[in-house]
Amino acid sequence: MSFVDVNVYGFGDTLDIESSKVSINFRIDVETREWGIKNISVHVYGTVTVPISISGINGGPAESKEVVVDLSKIKTNETTGNGVVTLGDLDLNLDSNFNVDYNNSILEIMK
Repeated sequence: MSFVDVNVYGFGDTLDIESSKVSINFRIDVETREWGIKNISVHVYGTVTVPISISGINGGPAESKEVVVDLSKIKTNETTGNGVVTLGDLDLNLDSNFNVDYNNSILEIMK
């Protein structure tokens, strides 16, 4: 489990979120060979709930929402060569109904 920063985007703007960190479950698989490590794979799983606060869209009152994110559907952007496995920021893009746009949401992974 790791805590990561969350950036939430929607309607062309960055939305305010009540908690800037969420807990993400992940598994690390290591493929070895005789003389060392051949490959490291990181798999995120489970769901997280991200509370967001939307302030006055189209002049309306502020709203609070909870967005449930299925981590198995999130795209990952992996950077190698760091020598240590870490999870970076989670960038969530929401559609106009506050559903996660999984095609444009990314979790950074450094390994």
